Amino acid sequence: MQAPQGPVHINCAFREPLDYGYQDWSVDCLKGLDKWFINREPYTRYLGMKMVSALGNYSCSVMEVLEIVKNANQGLLLVGAIHTEDDIWAVTLLARHLSWPIAADVLSGLRMRRVQKSIPGLDKSICFIDHIDQILLSESVKSWKTPDVIVQIGSRITSKRVGTYLESCSPSSYILIDAHPCRHDPSHVVSHRIQATITEFAASLCQCNFQTKTSRWSDILMVLNSAVSQEIMFQVHSECSLTEPYVAHVIGEALYGDATMFIGNSMVIRDLDMFGKGWIDHSTNANNAMMHHFPGFLGAPVAGNRGASGIDGLLSTSIGFAIGSNKHRKPMTVIVINNHGGAIFSLLPVAKTASPQILEKFFYTLHDISISKLCAAHRIKHILVQTKAELHDALVKSHEGHVDCVVEVENRIVDNANFHRIQLAAPRTSGISEGSFFHEGFILKLCVGDSIVGFGEVAPIEIHEEDLLDVEEQLRFLFHRMKDAELDVVPLLRGSFSNWIWTSLGIPTSSVFPSVKCGLEMAILNLLASQRTDRSYGICTGSNVVEYNQSSTASIQICALVDSCGTPMDVTLAVVKLVAEGFTTIKLKVGRRENPAEDAAVIQKVREIVGYKINIRADANRNWTYEQAIDFGSRVKGLCLQYIEEPVDSVNDIIKFCENSGLPVALDETIDNLTGDVIPKLHQFSHPGIVALVIKPSVVGGFETAAYIAKWAHMHDKMAVISSTYESSVGLATYIQFAHYVDRQNAITSRIKNEGSCGNVAHGLGTYQWLREDVSDQKLKIHAPPLGDGIRASAEDAHGYLQHLVINDKKIERTYNEEKLRSYFIQVDGDNFSYQVKLQEGGDCTHEKVILFLHGFLGTSEDWVPMMKALSPSARVIAVDLPGHGESEILQHDVENSNQISFSVQSVADLLLKLIRNITDGEVVVVGYSMGARIALHMALNQNHKISGAVIISGSPGLRDEAGKRRRSAIDRSRAHFLSSCGLENFLETWYSAKMWASLREHPKFDSLVRTRMKHNNIKALSKVLADSSIGTQKSLWEDLKHLKSPLLIVAGEKDPKFKEISQQMCREIRKHKDRESDGLCEMIIIPDSGHAVHVENPLPLVRAIRKFLVRDIPDVISK
Repeated sequence: MQAPQGPVHINCAFREPLDYGYQDWSVDCLKGLDKWFINREPYTRYLGMKMVSALGNYSCSVMEVLEIVKNANQGLLLVGAIHTEDDIWAVTLLARHLSWPIAADVLSGLRMRRVQKSIPGLDKSICFIDHIDQILLSESVKSWKTPDVIVQIGSRITSKRVGTYLESCSPSSYILIDAHPCRHDPSHVVSHRIQATITEFAASLCQCNFQTKTSRWSDILMVLNSAVSQEIMFQVHSECSLTEPYVAHVIGEALYGDATMFIGNSMVIRDLDMFGKGWIDHSTNANNAMMHHFPGFLGAPVAGNRGASGIDGLLSTSIGFAIGSNKHRKPMTVIVINNHGGAIFSLLPVAKTASPQILEKFFYTLHDISISKLCAAHRIKHILVQTKAELHDALVKSHEGHVDCVVEVENRIVDNANFHRIQLAAPRTSGISEGSFFHEGFILKLCVGDSIVGFGEVAPIEIHEEDLLDVEEQLRFLFHRMKDAELDVVPLLRGSFSNWIWTSLGIPTSSVFPSVKCGLEMAILNLLASQRTDRSYGICTGSNVVEYNQSSTASIQICALVDSCGTPMDVTLAVVKLVAEGFTTIKLKVGRRENPAEDAAVIQKVREIVGYKINIRADANRNWTYEQAIDFGSRVKGLCLQYIEEPVDSVNDIIKFCENSGLPVALDETIDNLTGDVIPKLHQFSHPGIVALVIKPSVVGGFETAAYIAKWAHMHDKMAVISSTYESSVGLATYIQFAHYVDRQNAITSRIKNEGSCGNVAHGLGTYQWLREDVSDQKLKIHAPPLGDGIRASAEDAHGYLQHLVINDKKIERTYNEEKLRSYFIQVDGDNFSYQVKLQEGGDCTHEKVILFLHGFLGTSEDWVPMMKALSPSARVIAVDLPGHGESEILQHDVENSNQISFSVQSVADLLLKLIRNITDGEVVVVGYSMGARIALHMALNQNHKISGAVIISGSPGLRDEAGKRRRSAIDRSRAHFLSSCGLENFLETWYSAKMWASLREHPKFDSLVRTRMKHNNIKALSKVLADSSIGTQKSLWEDLKHLKSPLLIVAGEKDPKFKEISQQMCREIRKHKDRESDGLCEMIIIPDSGHAVHVENPLPLVRAIRKFLVRDIPDVISK
């Protein structure tokens, strides 16, 4: 035996408390002991972390541990309860150094992390797996891949599920570090027990150089964590009532300044461990911060006492913790989760076998104690909360009140049990017209190799915000960005697709048009299905969903659509024909006649002739006032409508109509018009009179959003009806599979809730009947089964259709394979020098509209390439490398006078004017960013005979006062000297640390952007440009704005307050001196979700604005 020596304790494992299940003994309990059986070494080796010298010479025992860590392929850093700043700091540095995923316990100080807005960027090199407990709910994940080396720092782990997993996964090495010498291995899995402080251990490992490995293990864990995080967020926010998991999810937001948290026992600590939010985003006072600044965040100190007995023990410990943390007594906020009894027992197996009377008497021990009266007796402030809004208000009041306070959260045991039993499925991670009807759109084709293809469709109609030109621009831009992006680990429908668009493409999801996002998701879903030989609905679902009724057919029912034109008999005959074909659900368009009585007469006639054997839905498309809708409702009340869709023109009258008409209602346009996070906004429609949500994926923003809305509908006992917008069979085939996925999720939700489902839902895909021709000669199978169960479509047939799809080329007007830009040089002569200009060009060279793009300082023409490809159908697009940048060169004729060459804004503008004369005989629109914007503005004001307009992005007319100009000129000369003397790498680090670039530093493409900036070769020329073009040396153009003749579009980023203000001042200055006829000369737009570098941070709205500027159709403001 090794130290610590002493008595041998033999532990006999008993069954789980209150679990009456019987299990035979299994040899599996000996799993992991193989190596111990075949050698003489002890199962656990006890080591000391002692350095032989400060030069990094280690003892043999330490070298063994270092070798294990070095050779690990799938390492996991597990962090238990740790209590000091230095230890938390050391663990953070170690995690970054190892590049291992880190699973932090709720008591580690790293489970809830406060984002520091004052610190530039989060450290993306630390992979926090906050929801490992929930991830392990998935059997497929547990059996997928396991860590080969686990390093545990700190004491025991709160999660029992994690502990059980560690017992079963049998890593080759399990290293436990703690300062005390005592044994701490309840699961008997530790192979190396190191007695050392956390800082000692971290310092030892951080001094070693470990080869950075590209780890699919880390990537997939990170994606799984993101998916589960999204699911938890949906679950806690979709519940209207205030639940214990919701409290655990949002409680971290109350940690202001140096506030600390102490957690009670039972379900409270488990809830916080499972549902607590990892990243807490609110301002923190850095001066009062209790801990060191980590890169981008502060750990939130959290403590608990699992051994405390009763309320007295918990309060005593928490007060001691508060005093110890803050060094003095501060006001305490005590949050009491009052579920009137022992709710934790409702989650144990005993709750399934014991009667409610036994549970309440012997387990729940229900009480009727008044918390408010107890507080009154002790003169403690008491706040009772029963809703989510009341909880948030109470937390704010308790923080601002600066007195001891008790916040009582009243809850019910049944709510707690129902929520906790909803399993969170982790995803799989292996790979109108008149007469004839014309519908235009785009078929997307994504390819991997020659045989793996995914089709998508983008075909907006008049109900969409976007038109075909908007769509084409975005598709061209996105296809350019997608060519180097990886699709290997993209679990859809759980928030990860939106995350992929942001992290891989660098595009805020909110800027992608709904139909484009839907079509892109469609193509990627179908590509992954083809790549993995799976079904797209299988890709959506994952392999570990809760079992559903295996006997259910993989098909969906379809609702027919009737336009209701003509007489009541004409409409009835159309319905009769559809019923004869096999339809059992039919939707009639109403609200298009003179008065509601005529629509009611149509439905009356249909019921007279057809009877009540079919379901009838009516769709008013918001065409009625409240009074008209009530009139219609009174006339059809006895005609058994399944529902009336959007009966009133005001969303504020929907609930009133439900209550006063007695008719079941469905929402359609109301759902379409919701933006941002739609789930909280849906709560206002939880009224039982609203029985269905009609969901159009191409309008709500794709399958991911549609799936969330459908899930909310199921949780509130409403039908989720998937509806098309006249797509071709490509879109319909995908919608059929998605509708099947939605139906399966409905069955699962109903089973979990122990309730009956909404039954067979007929989905709104009957628009296939409106298509006289299709993009393929193949026919999508939609048929009536022999049992008369309505017109149905098979998900399997839809999958097969897409896998063998051949597009009919005769139906394709044009094909776009990413355009290649033309690259060339033009020589422009100046005084005593020539400027060899590098240009990139796209679009039709004969196009009458020409756009010239000017980059900012440190940029090149490459900055504009995605935008140029997006805009090339609308104009001839040209970008240049400005003097001193990229591949442009200054050819000096007179070497002795080389220092006299000027790169001032005026000089560069004059050179560009000569360049424009070489390019075109006509006028150009100049688009400039930052430094390029100042040049563009100068050209628009002084060279208007060649400039038809200018787009000024984050630009300025200069400085007004001479003192400010002298100061700025000196600053820029100093910067130029620093650049030339210290080199480009050091300069870039300093340059991009400025406040102006705060939002750019958060952008996922920031690192690649900095790498491109490193490619500049002529540092001397670059530093001269910085000094010569300084805004301090530039002539002020404020007075010139009064005489503006060329139209300006002034653009600023929402997160760039300085240039927003400058842009507004420019507009005011121009409009102040222009008559009404000239009002259109100046327009200003604010681009959301972007800072100074608008064209990098949120380029899609900018592309649209530039194109509309070309035709002078500019929105006043682009906003969130």
